[in-house]
Amino acid sequence: MYRTFILLLILCLPTTVRSQEPVAPSNISAAAQIRAARRSEVHLDDRDRLFGCDFDADADVNYDQFPDSWRRQTGFGFPKYNELKIVPDSEQQSNSVMELALDGQKAAIYSPEIEVGQQFSYVLNAKCRVAVKEGHNCRAWASIVFMDAEKNPISSFTTPVLSKKDGWYHLSTKVLILENSSITHAVVGLHVEPLEETSLFGKCWFDDVAVYQLPRIVLETGHPLNIFTDPKQVELRCQVSGARRKDAGLRMELYDERGNLLRADEQSLLPGEAAERLFMNADGTFQNFAVKHLAWRLVDEENPLAGTSDLHGYYRLVIKLLDRDTRQMVRELSFVVVDPAEAPTDTMFGWTLDKRIYEIDQNMLVNSLRQLGVNWVKLPVWIDVDDYLKLENLGGLLQKLNRYAIDVVGVLDDPPQSIYEKFWQHEQGMAALTSDIKLFQAAIEPVMTQLSLRIGRWQLGSDDDTSVAEDLEHIDKMLTMKEFFVKYGEESKVGLPWTWMLQRVNAEEQSWDFTSNVAYPELSATEMGNYTSDIKEAKGRESYISLQPLPSYEYDLQTRVRDYAARFVEIKRLGIQRVFAPRPFDDDSGFFREGSQPTELLCPWRTLAVELNGASYMGSFQMPGNSENHVFQKNGTAMMLVWNDTPTEETLYLGQRVRVLDLWGRQLDVPTDGVRHSLQVDGWPLLVKNMDLSVAIIRHTIAFDRDSIDSVLGQKQALTLSFRNGFPRGISGAISMVNETLFSPEYTIGFKAGRGEDYAYTIPMQVNQDALTGKQLVKLDFQFHNEELATFSAWQPLTIGLKDVEFATRTGMVDENQFVIKMTLINRSDQPVSYAVYLFVPGKKRMSIMFNNVKPGQQSKTFRVYNAAELKGKSLWLSARETKRNRNLNYQIPVE
Repeated sequence: MYRTFILLLILCLPTTVRSQEPVAPSNISAAAQIRAARRSEVHLDDRDRLFGCDFDADADVNYDQFPDSWRRQTGFGFPKYNELKIVPDSEQQSNSVMELALDGQKAAIYSPEIEVGQQFSYVLNAKCRVAVKEGHNCRAWASIVFMDAEKNPISSFTTPVLSKKDGWYHLSTKVLILENSSITHAVVGLHVEPLEETSLFGKCWFDDVAVYQLPRIVLETGHPLNIFTDPKQVELRCQVSGARRKDAGLRMELYDERGNLLRADEQSLLPGEAAERLFMNADGTFQNFAVKHLAWRLVDEENPLAGTSDLHGYYRLVIKLLDRDTRQMVRELSFVVVDPAEAPTDTMFGWTLDKRIYEIDQNMLVNSLRQLGVNWVKLPVWIDVDDYLKLENLGGLLQKLNRYAIDVVGVLDDPPQSIYEKFWQHEQGMAALTSDIKLFQAAIEPVMTQLSLRIGRWQLGSDDDTSVAEDLEHIDKMLTMKEFFVKYGEESKVGLPWTWMLQRVNAEEQSWDFTSNVAYPELSATEMGNYTSDIKEAKGRESYISLQPLPSYEYDLQTRVRDYAARFVEIKRLGIQRVFAPRPFDDDSGFFREGSQPTELLCPWRTLAVELNGASYMGSFQMPGNSENHVFQKNGTAMMLVWNDTPTEETLYLGQRVRVLDLWGRQLDVPTDGVRHSLQVDGWPLLVKNMDLSVAIIRHTIAFDRDSIDSVLGQKQALTLSFRNGFPRGISGAISMVNETLFSPEYTIGFKAGRGEDYAYTIPMQVNQDALTGKQLVKLDFQFHNEELATFSAWQPLTIGLKDVEFATRTGMVDENQFVIKMTLINRSDQPVSYAVYLFVPGKKRMSIMFNNVKPGQQSKTFRVYNAAELKGKSLWLSARETKRNRNLNYQIPVE
């Protein structure tokens, strides 16, 4: 099962047969612990306790200061002079705790055997404190190992590691499910070891060690990555055992990526007649009944999803076992439903995979990669040539990837243990491995012999190992490395991991074929644009770019999705040819979390990768509601990503066959009056497909020859309008320019343009006397002589004002009855200017102030409007007129 590669396996346990201790787990972040707790939420109480030891007097009947029936680890690395004993708690003398004190090397103790059953799940809890003081440097954790009847260890689990933290902490495993039917017993271990090899002393204390026996819930979907291409395929098999109440039941709640409840189902574990026949125990609970198998389907006619007709997207199913009056046991499972992917027109997007993927069913894995828009993979391929099973698995995987047209980059980053111990046991990083070129070549030669016919690209080091790139001495050796790889195939290419901000090597000095550029933390879209000039591909060289989502513990989902979409847009705009997600199985920022469960970001990756593969970036155009948009051309149609910080309804013609999707692949309804579409845009990016390409080209290329026009009364000014004919034939008709606040009546312009021709027309523009100063949108309505062509509108911004003079305003209510407007005249010319400024207040007499002969620079004056409480929510009109020339500036001032 794929689940097994997620579990932290500990191979040996000190028992009467074996004497090796479990390996310490790596430190686990607080964020990861919180997420794990949420996914397997359980509330423990004493009724669930199967085994416990609080190291009080009952735990030490013979008064030898060591818990009865426990045993200490002995042998190499576990000196007998380490003091392991029960002592009073320094913080509470009436309480006793277990002290493990190091005097060099390690220490561990183990509990008596505990009977366990297949029908239950288990949780290990313990309190722990480590000494934080000069000369004491250790880490501590607890473990539980499950064994068969012959005391052979089957599987092991640990709590997070505690180190360098003062005070008592609760350590706990996740809910543990026993998958091996031979398991009959368990043993708890308490461990302490030096934090570093040079540390000699350390001390920790344990208390309240307990194993809890809980009902068991097993969830399976039949797909190792929980990815489906048909909603009808989604069937959850839920197996429940170990419940204690006769009225126990399940509640299943289905949520989308935003936490909206879509459906809630409840099922009883026993029919009423069977529940009446259960035997009651002395404590008021009931005997455990046999395993109960339940099925849950996404497509359920009797209980359909609320508020959705399109079943594509991300789902989180929360299963609650109602088995107590006061608490629930909660498990979660996530899955996605996507459209079947078509064969890609380009191979642009890839993932960097680690050795865990060798545990996944290969057919499922490769098919899933194809469905997720993954056209390239980086694979760790440095496998011991004597490990025939792993080599066979790798060979089978490479064959299947080739069948699905998924290209492979072989990553040489983690040598087999036998090679590592022989040559590089005291050094780390690829720079250490390549310090002796001949030695390194001899080490990888068996791999090249086995795989060079199937892999054409090789990367020296993992994505985050830039040790070679940072060392000029090792860079100089790359020519030798390149020559070595070419011996196994003239088309072989070799590359190095790099960082965006690491200084580049001149193209003529670069002997390798590609660089794999990563950034920690990830660069924003703007930063990518700033640094891309440094990584432009030289002739015959390639640059791979990493693209990892922002971490979930720092940013909300909308921010993460928007940022990711913006960076996808940027890589298309910059013309980058190869993009990799470097950590797809990262809990914090990847597409799968522990247990092969998809995260909320998997669908956005898939939608963007599939839709943008083979698309070319066009640019953007002005929308009536000022929504940010980016337009692409693909397969003879236009496609647009669009979002807006402010919820906005964009009303415009998009095309005859337009489809609108969110980034989770759901199709959204877009109302239309037959001519225009009403598109609801907010902070969540939308993908608009099958747009009219010809119209998109005109909107994208339409422009005025100037961004602004002077606010001069009674004077016509030349304004040139231009656009490119995007239709596959010549067009003619009329354009109406509409903006009632700028000019009236509207301007109407006849046009005629051949296929692909640029059209331009100069308009003698005269603005209205009361035209508002600032940025305005001019609407351009296209009417065609050919009635087969749809009418549509475009928009273009035009700023009304003066280049050499500007008024800046600051406003505010001083009290409930006085509204203050501070006017600052900014004179950018080289001559003094004079303005009369008039303030029009509804229901009040016009007010005015004068700016006389203001020299280049600034001058401020103030309007004060009294009895202004009744004006709140209204707007005042302010007009500034130059006394010597026929120029004026108009502003609206809201009273807030």
